[in-house]
Amino acid sequence: MADQLATDIIAKIKAHAEPGGEEITTTTELTSLGIHSLELTEIIFDLEEEYG
Repeated sequence: MADQLATDIIAKIKAHAEPGGEEITTTTELTSLGIHSLELTEIIFDLEEEYG
């Protein structure tokens, strides 16, 4: 279950990351992906909507 959850979260992060960036893992810092506060807020709302 944890692996599937990590995969789902990474997929949501990829949707907001700058295209052509580095591979995203559970240790990737969001700032290195070009994700800023507004995108982070959207990611959090997406996760809250899906997982409560």
